Amino acid sequence: MSDEVAWCEIENGEYEADLDLWLGLCGSERPEDSPAPTYGARTVLELGAGVGRVSLELAALGAQVWALDTERELLDEIVRRGRARGIGAITPICADARSYTSGGRHFDLVIAPQVVVQTFEDRADRVAIMACAGRHLARGEGSSFWMTYQPDLDQAWGDEEDTPQMPLATELHGRIFEMEPIECYWHHHDGERSLRTVWSRRVDDRKTTARTSYAELNQAGLEDEASEAGLRLADSIPLPGNGYFLDQVALRFIAGDRRSVGGSATKTRGSSPSGRRTPPR
Repeated sequence: MSDEVAWCEIENGEYEADLDLWLGLCGSERPEDSPAPTYGARTVLELGAGVGRVSLELAALGAQVWALDTERELLDEIVRRGRARGIGAITPICADARSYTSGGRHFDLVIAPQVVVQTFEDRADRVAIMACAGRHLARGEGSSFWMTYQPDLDQAWGDEEDTPQMPLATELHGRIFEMEPIECYWHHHDGERSLRTVWSRRVDDRKTTARTSYAELNQAGLEDEASEAGLRLADSIPLPGNGYFLDQVALRFIAGDRRSVGGSATKTRGSSPSGRRTPPR
């Protein structure tokens, strides 16, 4: 396992509180223990798929999954893991979520789990991602774009004099991976702010640094950005944190000119809140 794959696994792999939502959306029957307001989606495009934490589970359920990421090495790992598990083929897409064009293919669901959209500090980038998602939604009722975000970044910051994130040490395949924050600060730009953290990473005798950024977002602002992208809000579902992952909220958007939010990718149920803390990505 390469260092790039290992770090992605360490920083994202343990979060599971959102899986009931994604699995419920793709289940063949009305979900009983899932907050998913729809079910029956068969084609899914995941943005920022990483090493397949979500894509692999949806493919195992029988969905046709396209996994998009900018890192070819991570996509190769998804394919390897899918084969090892005997899962049906996942189509890897090495592309930028702001500009990807599928060549005419559309999907029942486009999803951006693990606060992928929030890692883009500029409004224009977030709108571009939403517009890209909207272009790839299937024309029938029930298709939707889902994204998650952390509504309270102060949970990650803590008190001014405190370390905003805890150090982390993980053993993976007999190797120790260590990371700790060495700088954390609010970045201000054009009246908005984002939380930036610089991390020290160490594995074997090698030491590197990496930076994560999370835009401070709220639901009203995201509705406005989605409207600019031609989408409108249909559902808002809280997801609980676990471990060092912050609470999150999942938002469901549909095409802005649609009259109904229901569908079988399309068959609906009343929304019920479920409940989520996120590591650096």
